[in-house]
Parts: sequence; C-alpha cells; structure tokens
Amino acid sequence: MALGGLWLVAWRTRLRYAGIIAIAIGLLPIALATPPDILVDGDGWLVALRSAAGKLLVSDMRGARIESEIWARQLAVADAPVPWPDHGRAGGEDLECDISGCLFRRAGRTVALPRSEAALAEDCWKADAVISTEPIRWRCPAEVVIDRFDLWRHGGHAIWLGPRIRVETVDGRRGDRPWVLRPRTVGRPTGPDC
Repeated sequence: MALGGLWLVAWRTRLRYAGIIAIAIGLLPIALATPPDILVDGDGWLVALRSAAGKLLVSDMRGARIESEIWARQLAVADAPVPWPDHGRAGGEDLECDISGCLFRRAGRTVALPRSEAALAEDCWKADAVISTEPIRWRCPAEVVIDRFDLWRHGGHAIWLGPRIRVETVDGRRGDRPWVLRPRTVGRPTGPDC
C-alpha cells in the first residue's frame, strides 16, 4: 500500500494511476480475513463464541466486561455481547448449556466447554474440540484439546471452525524473540550441578 501511495505522488503522467492497483492489492488481505469463531483469554476466565447469527456469546460478563466489549469491537459485532445461559440455548441453536457444561455447534463441528470433570471425560469422546479451564491429565481423543496448561504456556487462543479446525495462540503470533518471556518450569532442577 505504501509503495502504491508513493507511486501515485511520484509520477505526474497517467502511469501514476497504477499506484491505485498496488493499494487495492494491499487492501485485499483485509477484505478476505475471517474473524475467529472462538476466543479464549490466557487465564481461561473469558471464552467468547461468535454465533452464526453474528452475536458474540461470552462466558462471563461480570469480571471481564471490558475485555468482552473490546473483543466485540474487534470482531465487528454490532450488538452488545450476550452472556451464556446456565441452562438452555443461546445464539439461535449454536450454544446449548446444562449443569455439566456447554456444547457449541458451528460449521458442522462440535466444541465442548465442560464445567465438571465427569463432563470432560464424556466430551472428550464426542466433541471435535474441547476447551477446559481445568488441567486434563489423561489423553483426550478430541481433534483439538485446550486445557489450563495450554492457556498458561501459550496465552490466549483464537479458533476457526471448518473442515479443518485452525488454532492460533498469542505465543505463536509473537514468535521466539529475546524480549518474549516464557513461563518458568517448576520442578526439580536437572543438569551437571545437581
């Protein structure tokens, strides 16, 4: 885009209008970007789901109200975020909750958001993705599993649902740079001095 702008101001002939093409090519990725279907903050306190109707369904409106409003603006959601129900459906037919957790269905995929360990054991076998704010200490056969340890190691997660589930993390986006702090491991030290 910058090259197209410079081209427009540098030339005085009709050739300068080629800069408009460069600017349009620079704007193309913005037009083709799709917002994520699910956002999870790094602490696991706030999970936001983008329903097929275009509403933003959030897990907690009390403690993370400001963050949910920021997410709604970034996802270009016109309406205010809607809290998840304790029981029943929300967002049309996309989200269904009961006492043991919630199931989010979108793009032919099922995402489980369990509230208890018993629900977690069941959801691991029937959902395509499982998002748990508690640690999962056994092998879960779901295609995508995000638990408390993943949130601690990699920060917030953005998830796109479709034929293939795509996950991006805060840690993955910021890269491996000298100024990026990594979580310290806790445990017994190993090495030649031990």
